[in-house]
Amino acid sequence: MGAGGYYSNTYLAEAGPKGSIIGLLIGALIMIVIARNYNYMMNSIPDAGGPYAYAKETS
Repeated sequence: MGAGGYYSNTYLAEAGPKGSIIGLLIGALIMIVIARNYNYMMNSIPDAGGPYAYAKETS
């Protein structure tokens, strides 16, 4: 996404301070879930290749 997602949109300004904080917290929670799942994947199959090795092993 990059920085353009923050500079080209005005959704944070339109949401106000409370809406911005809620939106950023929801985004942080989603990223925590993704990070925990990625951590599980990397620990369950510690081969080189990361996601490819996991997909190959589980399919």
